[in-house]
Amino acid sequence: MHTPIPTRVDAVGTTTSDLPLGHWSPYTLRPDVSFMPVYRTTTEDYNKRRLPYKVHVLPRFARQIPVITRRDSCIYTHNVEFTLPFLAIPKHRRPRIVMASHGHGGHTSLYSGHLFRFGWFKRLYWRCEALALREVDALILVSREGQDWYSQRFPQLQHKFHRIDNGVDVNHFTARNKQEARAKLGIPQGVPVIASVGRLSPQKDLRLSLETFARLQAVFPTAQLVIAGDGPEQDRVEGIIREQRMGGIKRLGNIGSSELPSVYSAADAFLLTSLWEGMPMTLLEALACEVPAVTTSVGECPDVLNHGGGAGFVARTRNADELAALLVRVVSGEYSAEACRNRALKFSAEAMANTVTQVVLGDSE
Repeated sequence: MHTPIPTRVDAVGTTTSDLPLGHWSPYTLRPDVSFMPVYRTTTEDYNKRRLPYKVHVLPRFARQIPVITRRDSCIYTHNVEFTLPFLAIPKHRRPRIVMASHGHGGHTSLYSGHLFRFGWFKRLYWRCEALALREVDALILVSREGQDWYSQRFPQLQHKFHRIDNGVDVNHFTARNKQEARAKLGIPQGVPVIASVGRLSPQKDLRLSLETFARLQAVFPTAQLVIAGDGPEQDRVEGIIREQRMGGIKRLGNIGSSELPSVYSAADAFLLTSLWEGMPMTLLEALACEVPAVTTSVGECPDVLNHGGGAGFVARTRNADELAALLVRVVSGEYSAEACRNRALKFSAEAMANTVTQVVLGDSE
């Protein structure tokens, strides 16, 4: 959305619409971008697949590599899986390839879902990652933790690594009227409201979020938890809520970007309990809407909040009691809306897009 003009951008991915597969069409959110869907799915199908989603998408994506490389001289990929097909192209004919990683390879040790529960698959993934890093022209990282991890593991490739902070659209993510936002979502007025926004995946550790909220309700019995998002952990989350007979929880499902500012603005605090992160966009979005955050100590969360002076707190441990105690402090008013907004303003979407474009085009080297 913020890529500088006149750079031409083509996007390739999946769709839930009726756009023709394997053909270029104007992108809905930005018509000057051409979009080619290679796979069609539904949210329900995506959430319930037993095999990793990328296993279904990659073969269809790989078939379009000749079409993509005929149009584009620079390729920007996310993660190893979508980088490997381009490495089959002989070097003298290969376009410039820039890979982005929002975490780092070490995080696979924390992930037990799907194929990553098998040790042989983790080892295979790490070997593929090492191959990709040797072959790509640049690697974009969004956190200091990621940059340090890759630099220690691949010191001879440090010249390829570029740390670029994620950026938030501070013109879109702004505080809305709290009473109107709550009325719109059917949330009671005058009660503490906690927002959890993001994909329901093992990475986000929603069990810890629910445990934290249960502890918070011991202090504020009328507290409400709003969960926006869906994903493969959806059934597990709903199962925990039923088994524990938890009340005060509102599931919104998948929410479009246009509605997210109202979701954040309806809340008194934003809660993130991830096992790992790079630079979480949801944290920046909440702060831009003047909502303080309580997070686990992952990725750039400590840097964003510990240097924010009144924008929220980072828990020292993955303990529900500690997280709930920090939420109590925030709900009781121990934060500054101005500090939240000012911290978000440090991470501009325009600056991020400009820097990414320079790296992709090779202008920064």
